Amino acid sequence: MKLSVALLTLGVGASGSLSAEKTLEWPRFRGPNGSGVAESAKPPVKFGPDQNLKWKVSVPGGLSSPIIARDQIVMTAFEDGKLYTIAYRLKDGTESWRTDANAPKLEGFHKTEGSPATSTPATDGRHIVSYFGSCGLRCYDLAGKELWKCEMPPAAAGGDFGSGVSPIIADGLVVLVRDQKQGSKIIALDVANGSRKWEQRRLSPSSYCTPVVWSDPGGKQIVAAGHAQMIGYKLKSGAEAWSYNGMPAGCIVSPVVADGEILFAGGGGGADDKEMQMPAYDAMLKNLDKDNDGVISREEGEKAFEGFFDNLDANKDGKITRDE
Repeated sequence: MKLSVALLTLGVGASGSLSAEKTLEWPRFRGPNGSGVAESAKPPVKFGPDQNLKWKVSVPGGLSSPIIARDQIVMTAFEDGKLYTIAYRLKDGTESWRTDANAPKLEGFHKTEGSPATSTPATDGRHIVSYFGSCGLRCYDLAGKELWKCEMPPAAAGGDFGSGVSPIIADGLVVLVRDQKQGSKIIALDVANGSRKWEQRRLSPSSYCTPVVWSDPGGKQIVAAGHAQMIGYKLKSGAEAWSYNGMPAGCIVSPVVADGEILFAGGGGGADDKEMQMPAYDAMLKNLDKDNDGVISREEGEKAFEGFFDNLDANKDGKITRDE
């Protein structure tokens, strides 16, 4: 699937000073510290195919967001079974470089609603870091030369929905939350060489949101939402500073920091959330099990599950059982 990326006139541009994230226009998922706001930018309020459009180019498929790294727009992409980080020149949209992540195997992902190129890259103005749930972290210089990589096995997200989290860079550290069915963790690596600075085990089996940096009198923290809990980790050491229970079962929306406070909104509760519960299995059998064999076959359930049959069929035998 081909998509397109466009640059609007009067939109965000490359910053002249790139020594810290606050001077970068759009360095990560949702911009400066995930705020969704570029304070110095003055984008047009009216735009379209023939209005305030500077250039437009076709790009490979994927679900990541673009970032701005100096004079380049950078994004991840998926094409012909390969995972790429691709840079386009900000001035005219021509491709500067693309690098293949060389993933030995792709993670499970939803074929119509997802992509193995979902994570947005991050930059500190000197390095560009991409994450792929299929193979881990990759760090490049601004010319696309690989500086280091942190190999990881394919992530195993619940229901094989695929990864959704993006890496961030803060005070010289690359921070990544990797929540999955087993072995969930948060790690921090030195952005200069990829050496591991700290790692903390997490109990969250599922989350898709990117963390943010929050400061309190005790110093900077990484705030990460996850299954039923939000946690603040000390940036320097990774030690848990605090936690808050009562979060949704599957956190997708990322936290936001505003006026010194952390804001979060998310849907999809736990077992007591009546609106989000699956129907009783016996009720589904009554409506779907046409041959009365006690399971729901692909032919019986494909239409009812609206393309999510494979995500519920955990052992991939073409049937959904009571246990699944």
